[in-house]
Amino acid sequence: MHSSEYQTKSQTIPIDMIMDAFGILLDNNMSFRIEGINEHENSLIVQITINPKLPLHKQVLENIRAIITDYNWYRHSSNNDHVGYIN
Repeated sequence: MHSSEYQTKSQTIPIDMIMDAFGILLDNNMSFRIEGINEHENSLIVQITINPKLPLHKQVLENIRAIITDYNWYRHSSNNDHVGYIN
């Protein structure tokens, strides 16, 4: 494959989700690098190299974004929602 077929996508990953995201990337042999650290948001900015023509690459990116969305909903929902509590 030619390098022009690959793209890099930047993804902000909360520090609490790093192990999950890196696990997904490593399990699927995806190339990534840490682009930066956002200390104010406790997150890393990670560049993920993908081939948009490969369904696996798109699915890996979607999976990472889905767990981050779920985490953000859990983390930032109001206390009135009783998120994470067992009655």
